[in-house]
Amino acid sequence: MSHVKFRAWQVAARVCATALVCTSLSAFADDEVLSKLRAIPRMKSVSELPSDLQGTRRFMLKFEQPVDHAQPGGAKFVQRFMFRHRSTQSPTVFFASGYELSSNISEITPYVAGNQLTAEYRFFGSSVPAATPWDKLTIRQASDDFHDIAQSLQSLYTKPWIRTGRSKGGAAMVHYERYYPADAAGTVAYVAPAAIGAPDRSYLTWYPTLGPADCHAKVNAFAREVLIRRQSMAERYLAQVKDAGETLTWQTADYVIEGGTRDLVFAQWQYGGTSTCADVPDASASDEALFQYLSDTAYLIAYDDQGLAGDTYLPYYCQAATELGFPAPWTEGFDDLIRYRDYGTDAFAPAACKSAGYRPWSVRDVTTWVATQGTRHLFVYGEWDPWSGHEFSADPRKDNLKFTVSQGNHSSSISKLAVSERSAAIFALRRWTGANTSQQDIDAAVRELSKVRADQLEENEQPLKRFGRGGAVRSSLTK
Repeated sequence: MSHVKFRAWQVAARVCATALVCTSLSAFADDEVLSKLRAIPRMKSVSELPSDLQGTRRFMLKFEQPVDHAQPGGAKFVQRFMFRHRSTQSPTVFFASGYELSSNISEITPYVAGNQLTAEYRFFGSSVPAATPWDKLTIRQASDDFHDIAQSLQSLYTKPWIRTGRSKGGAAMVHYERYYPADAAGTVAYVAPAAIGAPDRSYLTWYPTLGPADCHAKVNAFAREVLIRRQSMAERYLAQVKDAGETLTWQTADYVIEGGTRDLVFAQWQYGGTSTCADVPDASASDEALFQYLSDTAYLIAYDDQGLAGDTYLPYYCQAATELGFPAPWTEGFDDLIRYRDYGTDAFAPAACKSAGYRPWSVRDVTTWVATQGTRHLFVYGEWDPWSGHEFSADPRKDNLKFTVSQGNHSSSISKLAVSERSAAIFALRRWTGANTSQQDIDAAVRELSKVRADQLEENEQPLKRFGRGGAVRSSLTK
């Protein structure tokens, strides 16, 4: 999309600032939606799904993408998207989980009464080529994917677009914005990591700030006790794997126990917080109690052969090893008991990704661009989220905002901000999309969010499998 079109959005926003949603010049009848979507070039299929959001129709889109955008005539793959159509008179929220396709709803969609396009990230889920060329799994190639589908739909949905995502998905939308700033009127990134390093050791100074000091100390003491009793823990893990009808041959049970222990600080704080502090066993607890808490919190069963073989997050390990980086695991208080110094997210990456090596300039280029040239960003972080150890920053003088949810974890959202900050965030979103910005309209937008079931919101997806593997791996997932 050209800068001319982006400027046209800004003009349209001013012209219809008195309306909740502007009128589209390309509006078409509701019964034409399906045929219009199917007529988009490179659209391989469109199927309608049951609606799950009042006032919208929901579609599964399958769109053809080049495996390598530098070679558009070469190999192809089909990428999945979910699209909730409200009206061509509405803005469009472009949401990315950064992983498999999510069926959940971004809170921004009701805030701006918008359509919602949700992307499955390349090489995740069903959006996979016949063979997986790991060297084509880059933030630039993924940004090109997003740009192509956006341009295709923007011929029909001409009102302002907002990019958004959570965690890896939030970072993915910031990467996309760096390469294609004119594709949207603003970017909202929730708890988006900006790690630079494999591992990024700057996180080591952040971990001690997570939660009350007594709870932090309790988690560290628990981790030490687990490693003191590591033989018993390993025996219990092998029994757990056997009871599940699975196997462990790729590594030893001792390695898994130590890895899960090093992941513990992430698992404890990412979605737990102070509510789980009382549950952390102390040194008087039995071996079984220690193991059960570690297994439940770090999701140890995912480390066995079957867990790895069926791991849908293998592409993430590749990206962590090559471009995204990952936080250094926490070992303070039990470092003298560590045996495996090579443990980290990259330990789980495909061999081709490990041999390719880490490229720090990829994310550094994005963070530098955002800090110096980025406009219309809204960043939301959590005070007690481990990922907040390395955040994106942008110049507030360029219409950029950043808010931190008090004691917030990785589920932090606009709705969880203090009232004044929440109003400021919604005000910016509605201003960027040309909607009314009075307090009455902002309050109405908040009421619209309340009509969405809590379990439908992307911030509330079940986090059970998000824990583990270098802290970064399962703990960052949104779907």
